[in-house]
Amino acid sequence: MSQFFRGNLAGLMIRSGKLENKKVIDCLYTCKEGLDVQLPEEVASAVKVAFNPNQSSLTVEGDDIEAFDKVMQHISYLNSRQFPTPGIRHLRISTTVK
Repeated sequence: MSQFFRGNLAGLMIRSGKLENKKVIDCLYTCKEGLDVQLPEEVASAVKVAFNPNQSSLTVEGDDIEAFDKVMQHISYLNSRQFPTPGIRHLRISTTVK
């Protein structure tokens, strides 16, 4: 039996006996750029954050305006392409009060 590899490999991690969830595996194949949010512990229970499948849009819901403001400070843009496409990334923020 022969084994070989042709091509480029940026990184590889083998975690024996561990499986990532479906969302993480799907993102490895599709997500190259998108939005991310690291929720601070003090606001994690006060707001609800949901992403669309390609992580180009996120929805933040909550009743506590201070927690909402804190979440907005922790939203970031990620680009994991080896050679990112140059240009401007437009950001649109829309709000709704219920």
